Amino acid sequence: MPPTWDDSAAREKPDVTERRSSGPDGTHRDRRRSAPGHAEPLWTVAQVADYLRASRSWVYHQAECGRLPSLRIGGLLRFSPVAVRAYALTTRSGKT
Repeated sequence: MPPTWDDSAAREKPDVTERRSSGPDGTHRDRRRSAPGHAEPLWTVAQVADYLRASRSWVYHQAECGRLPSLRIGGLLRFSPVAVRAYALTTRSGKT
């Protein structure tokens, strides 16, 4: 009988812990979901719409017009929570 090939090592999934970093308090966070220099993960269109109490189509339109600061990551639209909060504060005070 010929020897069998052991491909169990090839089928193992990579360890995802190498993509995580420890914060000062020992908690782990996923670096892939945060913008450089920001502690909070980027928001999706749905999260921005929930926060601003607006429709997703309104969020897309405001981002495409340049009124709402956004980041285009490949085909995805993402938002900095700090920028969205600043936008909400300036629009509520009537500055735009």
